[in-house]
Amino acid sequence: MVKLKLFITHFFESIWYQPQAPFWAKLLFKPLELLYCYLTKWKRLTTSPTKHPIPIIVVGNITVGGTGKTPLLIHLVQLLKDKGFRPAVISRGYAAAQPLIHPILIDSSTLSTEAGDEPILIYRRTQVPVCVFPKRNLAIQQLLRDYPEYNVILSDDGLQHYRLGRDIEIAVIDGERLLGNQCCLPLGPLREPINRLDTVDFKIINGEQATLGFSMRIKGETLYALNDPRLQRPLADFMGQVVNVVTGIGNPERFLTTLHQAGLKPLLKRFPDHHAFEAQDFLLDNAHPILMTEKDAVKCGALALTNAWYLPISVSLEAPFEDLFLQRLQEVSISCKSNC
Repeated sequence: MVKLKLFITHFFESIWYQPQAPFWAKLLFKPLELLYCYLTKWKRLTTSPTKHPIPIIVVGNITVGGTGKTPLLIHLVQLLKDKGFRPAVISRGYAAAQPLIHPILIDSSTLSTEAGDEPILIYRRTQVPVCVFPKRNLAIQQLLRDYPEYNVILSDDGLQHYRLGRDIEIAVIDGERLLGNQCCLPLGPLREPINRLDTVDFKIINGEQATLGFSMRIKGETLYALNDPRLQRPLADFMGQVVNVVTGIGNPERFLTTLHQAGLKPLLKRFPDHHAFEAQDFLLDNAHPILMTEKDAVKCGALALTNAWYLPISVSLEAPFEDLFLQRLQEVSISCKSNC
């Protein structure tokens, strides 16, 4: 199953991230793309979003795969805390082992198999309330009941969850792959037509200075031991070394770039996005150190791996994004209060 998922991923990425889709792909997938776009537009036009009494901020993307939205959301939560807000987070809980039948409030004992990897990572990094449920409006209602003192909610992904009422939309775009061939699924990587970007409040470009929006830079400098996060080593300590990189993320190339830029020599063992790791996934034919992302580490803590390290990352944003974002949030907060 893993090999089949990777084959399908590689197959479609080879089409999506060319300047233009090959003729045979257009012939095969263009009718399906037109149908997908029609259904997406119809769903958006016929769905009434649920309004909420406090500001709702959606941090998402319009492409399939990783763009860096979770690190950005973590950064925004910390920013809001520093500015005196009381932020909480909702998430769909993608890749939980069992379908969720009610909203889950994450705590220190919640497993990634119960709620998904990204919500666990967000909770550990921010220590704010995180509620997980595919029906995001119900997750918001749960937070409002249990944490009435909190005054802003951020949604991890959800641009395409049209029932979710929102006040601010932030779209994150991969600065390397951008929007691929600019076609919608399955011919291209877009979840929505490209003109959807004209309707969001902010566009964040991960890793590139561009006119599309504000640039965001990701950095990671310190590795943490998987079996004991109290043990830390500078990433620079591994300069010149061959390392195993085991990942289950949407776009591992960005992680590899970070390691290459630090002077490491990574050997990639890729798994599908949100892969549920098992001990056998780490049976390697060498004794080089194992490196992974923090998102993957959330799922690997119980595997008793030795010489395994993960790299937390932080983001820096192009000025004046934070000032404009806070200004917009203040306007929205006033509007929410006046309409209550």
